[in-house]
Amino acid sequence: MFDRMSRTLRRRTVSAVAVAALAFGGSIVATSPSQAASAPSSCPYKYLCLYSGQNYTGNVKTLYTCESVGLEKYAYPGGGDWRDKTRSIYNHQTSGTKSDFYDTQNGSRMWVGSLTTYDTVGVGFSTLSSTADKKIDFVRVC
Repeated sequence: MFDRMSRTLRRRTVSAVAVAALAFGGSIVATSPSQAASAPSSCPYKYLCLYSGQNYTGNVKTLYTCESVGLEKYAYPGGGDWRDKTRSIYNHQTSGTKSDFYDTQNGSRMWVGSLTTYDTVGVGFSTLSSTADKKIDFVRVC
């Protein structure tokens, strides 16, 4: 029975990662299923977590409330704000919760991608590609 549950969890994790990668249009590098199987300890359940370093390292900004928010609203440790600081993302919110990410250029908001959870395991991207790396400055949580 444990082996069957383990296969089901692996299948769900692989599906969540694949769907998340497609949602980003292939523009970012997704984590492997083993990395997505457990949330980083710095990302509590029911939160969306933005990291200043790759592989869920560096400073972390946790978002909980369902809202659309500019990251200039949040102070960045060491000065400035959270705009253009994100290098990895983990969505540990409840099943079915989708977050969208945007880059603002010349006053226009450009969609960078989405990340949707499909079970309580969560899903993340440990490394963002050059099209998203350090370019996210607006997030729609939920």
